[in-house]
Amino acid sequence: MKKFGWMLLVLAAMLMTATVGNCVEEIATHTYDVAGEYTVTLTATDEHGGVSSKTITINVRGNEAPVINIVVDKSSGIAPLTVQFTATVTDPDGDAIVDYEWNFGDNGIAKTLSPKHTYTTAGNYTSTFRATDSNNNTSEKSITIIVQNESVGGCSSV
Repeated sequence: MKKFGWMLLVLAAMLMTATVGNCVEEIATHTYDVAGEYTVTLTATDEHGGVSSKTITINVRGNEAPVINIVVDKSSGIAPLTVQFTATVTDPDGDAIVDYEWNFGDNGIAKTLSPKHTYTTAGNYTSTFRATDSNNNTSEKSITIIVQNESVGGCSSV
């Protein structure tokens, strides 16, 4: 899980931009381990008892899994059926995508975003794309490919 202590450090640095006389800088840090909305108040008191404060809200997002979109050029047809698969992957919190893989449901596997795969036997196949980000969050998205036997006399069967 990501740590968010730097957020308060940045906040403190932004709010303490002026130095007057013998001002002593104090920088507080805090780590947010749980996603949520937090209110942070910085209060400063000068040597004459004057008080000033600033309150802001910090939204802490948790580590989010990659978002996958998959497209195929056809999802059904007669065997042998060649399908062009295309996957796009983004990560909402900007983590790098470190691994991805297609599993075509017939023991075929590919490690590219846009592979072609040929199904040679009739059946219903669940093709799954999986992506993993640098924080080890994984997402999967699947599509069913229906492959029919070669048509005989104008009819086809699975």
